[in-house]
Amino acid sequence: MIAHLTPNISAGGEPLRLEASQILVCDKLGTPIMVAGEFGPSGSYKVAHAGDKDFNDVLKMFGYGRHKVTVDPLSTTPKK
Repeated sequence: MIAHLTPNISAGGEPLRLEASQILVCDKLGTPIMVAGEFGPSGSYKVAHAGDKDFNDVLKMFGYGRHKVTVDPLSTTPKK
């Protein structure tokens, strides 16, 4: 799956395009508010957000418990 992260474009920010198998979105306090990811041998996708009755189950399905989530450093793609 491909995520497009959009900074403040009106201030001249460039969107960041990132390939990922899972995406976890958190609020400014670090609380998960949305998760999306590939699962199963068929390459299916699951998306859930805070407020969905299965949100915590989906977080657990992707391995997000009460542990620290880390990511590799990101870089932007040069303008074409």
